[in-house]
Amino acid sequence: MVPVLALDTQPRPPEDLNVFIKMDIEGSECGALEGGWSFMNSSRIVGVLMEWKFVRRDRTCCSTLKRLHTLLYERHKLLPYAWKRGILAQNPLRQPQQMCRPRGSKVWADDLLWKVTS
Repeated sequence: MVPVLALDTQPRPPEDLNVFIKMDIEGSECGALEGGWSFMNSSRIVGVLMEWKFVRRDRTCCSTLKRLHTLLYERHKLLPYAWKRGILAQNPLRQPQQMCRPRGSKVWADDLLWKVTS
């Protein structure tokens, strides 16, 4: 088990600073996200890169993932793209319900890059 620091416990960046979040915490991403809604709402997030292979199989994380999808899209205009071996998918993944599939699928890669929609 990897220790998790909630984002809300971290110092707030200045309002004019762009924030890029990278998470690779071996399946503990939901714990970090659950403690980060205030941080993510009050920061100017321009991107998120997160490991996905463990999280996408965790059914207990489903509501957190749907909430993340909503927050990143509605507040920051970010959509997730499959990121595999340094290659970014051409089209964003728009169905948050697919996030909760217990088995891996061809739709969701091992990593996701949330970036500004075009």
